[in-house]
Amino acid sequence: MLSVGIFGGAFNPIHMGHVNSLIQVQKKFNLDEIKVIPAYQSPGKDLITNPEASQRYEMAEICLNDLGHGFTIDPREINRKGTSYTIDTLTKLVERHPTHEFKLIMGEDNLVQFENWKNYDKILEYYELYVYPRPNT
Repeated sequence: MLSVGIFGGAFNPIHMGHVNSLIQVQKKFNLDEIKVIPAYQSPGKDLITNPEASQRYEMAEICLNDLGHGFTIDPREINRKGTSYTIDTLTKLVERHPTHEFKLIMGEDNLVQFENWKNYDKILEYYELYVYPRPNT
C-alpha cells in the first residue's frame, strides 16, 4: 500500500514555503509520494485570472521537477475547471487508487478555518491530516 500525501491549493504562486514544508512532511512521515494538486478555483475566493490556471500549474510543475522522485503534480482540478472541493478530489483519488493510503497536507492557516470546508467531518473520518506551521498566521 502506497502512502500518498495530497497537497492542494491555488499556488498563486507556488513558493519556497510550500516546497520546504513538503520536503519536511515527506521526510517526517516517510511518504511514498506527495501529489500537488493546483485548484482551478478555490471555494469562497475570487477566480484567479492572472496568472491563468494553466500558468499556475506550469509554475508548480517546474518547481516540483527540481524535487525529484516522490513529488508529482496532478492536473485533475485544473482540467475539470470550476470550484475545487478537497473531499471530491480525495473521493476520486480513492476510486482510482483504492489500495493507496491518502493523507491530507495543509498549512495551519487552513486548519483554523477547516470546519468551514465542504464535508470536513468526512475528511477527518477517513483521512489523516498532516499540518505544517505557517509563520505569521
